[in-house]
Amino acid sequence: MKINQKILQEFSKFIVVGVINTACNYGLFILLLAGFKVNYLISGALGFSFGAIIGFTLNRKWTFKSDICYKKGIIKYLSIQIFCLGLHLATQIIVTNIFNIPESLSQLAGIVVTTFVNFILIRYLIFKK
Repeated sequence: MKINQKILQEFSKFIVVGVINTACNYGLFILLLAGFKVNYLISGALGFSFGAIIGFTLNRKWTFKSDICYKKGIIKYLSIQIFCLGLHLATQIIVTNIFNIPESLSQLAGIVVTTFVNFILIRYLIFKK
């Protein structure tokens, strides 16, 4: 089976955007938590939101080169992010409790599963051509 070159290129860009938005998410989280002593849940929510907005903006303009309305797109994007967060947590629970994967490695399993699901949902539900 030959992988479509365009999809492979988009997926590669999607991974780069994911690294950037994760760094922004975590950076803001640490700044608020350690620097300003903001509650970890508030810091986490603000970091998640900041990273998601950056991710949407970069994916919209660079990864998928879409002209979707920002307001309409960001609502769908955040809905997918929340769904994938739930899937991520469910994956962690399953691999830890059923497959006896150490908790310290459960995060990696969640990332692998949600990266592919996130890409497919974003590509086909938000940035479809």
